[in-house]
Amino acid sequence: MQKATREQISMGEGYAGDLVLSLLILPGVHSDMDPLLPQRLQERGFPSEIVRLTWPPAPQQRFETWQPYREYSVDARWSPVRAALYGLCFCQAPVVALASGGIPLSEDLLVQMLQTGRSTQAEILIASRFVGGSRPQYPWHRLILSSAFRAISRLVVGRRISDPRSGLKMFPRKALLEALAEAASSSSDLHLPPLAYLRRARVTEVPVQVQSGDLYYPLTLRVLLAVVRDILRAPRHRKAHDFRISGSSL
Repeated sequence: MQKATREQISMGEGYAGDLVLSLLILPGVHSDMDPLLPQRLQERGFPSEIVRLTWPPAPQQRFETWQPYREYSVDARWSPVRAALYGLCFCQAPVVALASGGIPLSEDLLVQMLQTGRSTQAEILIASRFVGGSRPQYPWHRLILSSAFRAISRLVVGRRISDPRSGLKMFPRKALLEALAEAASSSSDLHLPPLAYLRRARVTEVPVQVQSGDLYYPLTLRVLLAVVRDILRAPRHRKAHDFRISGSSL
């Protein structure tokens, strides 16, 4: 297992130049991603890197020099929050796109989100499957659970977000690192805690068309109840971290 040093956590690993975006892909996310995605994003004015997390028995890799695509192994017993925290140690760009599945990782979508962030001065970008009244072709029970999760998120976050469980969100790296570090002690849910801790941030949703999705972390009744339990168990955190992200818009 690769361990991140304190210097790697604060500065990133190696030197990557003037990066705009780090795409952090969690383990279990199977996407038909273009292997030339970093190159294509750079050609469109958004120098990027991909940090992909995998489970063993993926081979351990050592990167003596910075590369635009890198893989790191994580413990299969880790929660999504802990895995994301580990992956953030290797992300060097000021903006991180957190990919947890269910959303196609296409060049056009990432560019659209970055351009939307710049034009709206948003601090958090969400690729939404439900914005504008659209609805993916999910089974009825998943649609019901999604509606319940959105209702809970509105109470916790204090605003209407059409797709709080979106598998693709963009955050300022520093703010996401702080939010997940706080959430790790009380929750294993990767979706709601960052939005709750950063609930005064400017949020913009970008529509995305999804038919069925590639979900390794699906929303189930058990997951929904666990989220409610975590919220009730840690009310002090929601109050203590009610802050804006200053000077870190996308």
